[in-house]
Amino acid sequence: MDILYKVTTSEDKSFSVPNDSRYCLYYKKNDIVEAPKGTIGILLFKNIYYANDFIDIFPGTIKRVRPIGEIRAIHVMANDFSQESLNDFYSTNDPSLWSPPPLGTVVCDKIEVLD
Repeated sequence: MDILYKVTTSEDKSFSVPNDSRYCLYYKKNDIVEAPKGTIGILLFKNIYYANDFIDIFPGTIKRVRPIGEIRAIHVMANDFSQESLNDFYSTNDPSLWSPPPLGTVVCDKIEVLD
């Protein structure tokens, strides 16, 4: 079984995404979480070391997750997680909206939250 790592807020929600955004997901123990349709997937880290590197800069909570389905590498992600910026990121092909993902980032469309 693959174990990946998800960084969340202390409230178990998507990091940096506004609460009222359609892209905001919650990660509670034993839940199955699915990425919103039409997105790149749920941002995860390959291992605990990459997750720890990320929270050294952006404090959060690390959760162990089990991917359900294909794990994919990504090369770009949105450079801002506001609802408007994410809508623009997904609806246009504008490189000014892109940034490289943190080291060790992978995505999956569906996960099981273990912690």
